[in-house]
Amino acid sequence: MNPKFLSFLFLLLVVVVFSVQNAGVVRLRFLAWEFSASQALVIFLSALIGVAIGLAASVLARRSRARPPSQ
Repeated sequence: MNPKFLSFLFLLLVVVVFSVQNAGVVRLRFLAWEFSASQALVIFLSALIGVAIGLAASVLARRSRARPPSQ
């Protein structure tokens, strides 16, 4: 198997276990909004957003390296 894929599966497992162990309800406040949510959901969504940002940064970096220099 691909080492990157195995690393991804391992990190996913760690996030899932950590989320399940911290499944209490928390109150979230952002600017004028305030709501309650499961801490497990907040942890999982934060990790998912981090992965999306990392992938976007990786794609942008690859694109900038692949372009030939303009003259």
